[in-house]
Amino acid sequence: MKTAARTIPPDTTGGNAGSATAPGSAAAPGSARAADSGAAAAVQAEMVAVLFRQFKPIVFGNLAVALIFTSMFWGRADRVVLVGWLLAVFVLTFVRVLVMVRYLRQPPPTAQALRWAWLATAFSGLSGLLWGAISLLFLMPDQLVTIVLVGFVLAGMTGGSVASLSAFPPAYYAYAVPAVVPFIARTFMIGGELFQVLGLLAICLLGVNLYYSQVIWKTVRSSVMLRFENLQLISQLQKEKERAESANRAKSQFLAAASHDLRQPIHALGLFAGSLGLLGQQPQPDREAVATLAGRIQASLRSLGTLLSGLLDISRLESGTVEVRMRPVALAEVFEEVEHGFAAMARDRGLRLRVARTRLWAQADPVLLKRSLGNLVENALRYTARGGLLVGCRRRGAGIALQVWDTGIGIDERQIPHVFREFYQVEDVVRVQEQGLGLGLSIVRRAADLMGAGVEVRSRPGRGSVFSIVLARAQAAPALAPAGAEASPGVPVSLGILLIDDQQAVLDATADLLRGRGHGVLAARTVAEALTLAAREDTRIELILADFRLDSQLTGADAIREVNARLPRPVPAIIITGDTSPERIQEAMSSGYRIMHKPIAAEVLMAVIAETFAKTATVPAGAG
Repeated sequence: MKTAARTIPPDTTGGNAGSATAPGSAAAPGSARAADSGAAAAVQAEMVAVLFRQFKPIVFGNLAVALIFTSMFWGRADRVVLVGWLLAVFVLTFVRVLVMVRYLRQPPPTAQALRWAWLATAFSGLSGLLWGAISLLFLMPDQLVTIVLVGFVLAGMTGGSVASLSAFPPAYYAYAVPAVVPFIARTFMIGGELFQVLGLLAICLLGVNLYYSQVIWKTVRSSVMLRFENLQLISQLQKEKERAESANRAKSQFLAAASHDLRQPIHALGLFAGSLGLLGQQPQPDREAVATLAGRIQASLRSLGTLLSGLLDISRLESGTVEVRMRPVALAEVFEEVEHGFAAMARDRGLRLRVARTRLWAQADPVLLKRSLGNLVENALRYTARGGLLVGCRRRGAGIALQVWDTGIGIDERQIPHVFREFYQVEDVVRVQEQGLGLGLSIVRRAADLMGAGVEVRSRPGRGSVFSIVLARAQAAPALAPAGAEASPGVPVSLGILLIDDQQAVLDATADLLRGRGHGVLAARTVAEALTLAAREDTRIELILADFRLDSQLTGADAIREVNARLPRPVPAIIITGDTSPERIQEAMSSGYRIMHKPIAAEVLMAVIAETFAKTATVPAGAG
């Protein structure tokens, strides 16, 4: 979700707003590489921190060994040179201590860690040069003790520094190589078997130390990486815990909302049924009263259906069964449908609904776009007590923003990141009738994702909100040929319909409705009954209407296939389902048959039966 930084009034004429926000949002192609690079940089920064934390032994070693070395050579070497060398070691060590303290007191940002590592490497190189100088200044070929002392000191210093400097291998290389190479060069320059052996031993020692430096670096790096992975795992576990707690709160919120909103129409239906029963006991029922009750029952059913449809839409979007068909869409037609669909609702609430005229076209799925825009308008109407709504659009560079403005309660800035979550409803709002379950905006976000569109929201508490769907602009589509150029096959007034449903009440109600519309009905509660009817009345069956979830672990699709196998030729079929789980919806959609979702209005069912019979001469390929 994008949140715009400033409020721009809508361009009601469809003009250019000048803002260049690209439609939709997508992750950068290199986002995964960027994440890996960031993790590597963090590991490297921690290795540099280890390098500085291990500097204390180096300080002690440099000062202690330099003092001991000076005392051992006090009577054997030039004292001025010896003191000068000792002062150089002390000054360099002091400067390195200052750098170490500066780093440890205020560690630099991750991006600057490598710069500090190379600074430490430079100081290590200077230290290596100072210790390498003792082979040139104080090694005396005619005094065996000086050779032993110099060799012993260099071996100890370079070997002891492996653990301290290997967190950043260049730092150890910069120290060990200039410290040992002068000793090797000096021994080979002096010549003789003894000195050559000493030179070879020094080469071997340097090689071993460099090898172990690499081993220690890999070990420390693995340890650091493991620690980071553990921290990341802990962070992920914490996020999963928070996500689970959030889902649990959302479930509780949903159950609380559903307990209220679903009970209301069901309670009303019970009362209406009681009133209808009383009317039925009268010798001559009042036809006007019956018609009034029927209208109220339909209104309650519509309210119940609206709530259940929200759950169904979420499940279908999650299951991936929604087929997105992107094409140029005339926004004028979309706005016109929205205006006709919500004008009465706005009037009933005392609100003014204005729809701006436009000639612009957008690249979108018309079904998803109409549902999304309708959800935004419906949501705005629910949370607007006075004033009105404005539906319009404006250009956004190569895109176009469809906007719904309202003068409602507004949304607190802290709640804006959450309004597109399932079951989320704005806090501190008194619940009103038909406020819903908090699914409308979640459906908008999911539908926008499927279309590659962006969703934006700007709001001021007490002043109102503006929601936007940002799509790619499109050129006007060419005019289509007039409908009806080819006559569709006629639909018989009466069809022979095999009805399969394991719920007796639903079976009876559907059969009564179909018979009341003139259709011949064969009703079966089980697949076995359906097969018996198919064998006995095979010539009468012209269409199959089956519930998806049947007993005996069979589905409506299984029943249709088995029945069609008994008929002279396969007949068209429709599956009706009340499942809302994404898995069951996916399973039903994969059957290949026409799917309808409960609850279904009588007129809609009749229309789909007629359409299915007219367009389908046989069952889908591979289904029978």
